[in-house]
Amino acid sequence: MASGEKDLGALLRGMAPVLRAGSFVYCTFANNEQPAGLRALCTYDEAEGRSAIVEEEEALRHGIPHRFRCALITLNIHSELAAVGFMSEVLGTLAALDIPCNVVSAYYHDHLFLPVDRADEALTVLQRMSSGARPLGRLGPIQEAR
Repeated sequence: MASGEKDLGALLRGMAPVLRAGSFVYCTFANNEQPAGLRALCTYDEAEGRSAIVEEEEALRHGIPHRFRCALITLNIHSELAAVGFMSEVLGTLAALDIPCNVVSAYYHDHLFLPVDRADEALTVLQRMSSGARPLGRLGPIQEAR
């Protein structure tokens, strides 16, 4: 299998962010057991129980308590799992704009879960980063990288 991109500049230029349709939520299940038939986007077993990210409609259909209604932006570059600085740049930029973000790094891509009401703004910022522009401050001016 081909390895992913490691070069920070190439990662930023090629991230090709895409906003996925729908909304997602976080759920937790004691004893690491989730309801039969529940389709989770991803899960992680913690000492306190299984954490799952599921489509909001799926959680509502199963009557599952949930929190953090979020949008999903996928960075469509195959990033090397051992790449240094990529998520730091992305998350630092979003943090400077007060956009909370949870990341799931999978084998090929990084997936950003952020508030639904900030998704379009985050997508625009990430697209500008990918084009070489650097956002400065919350909704502030954007300057070209030098």
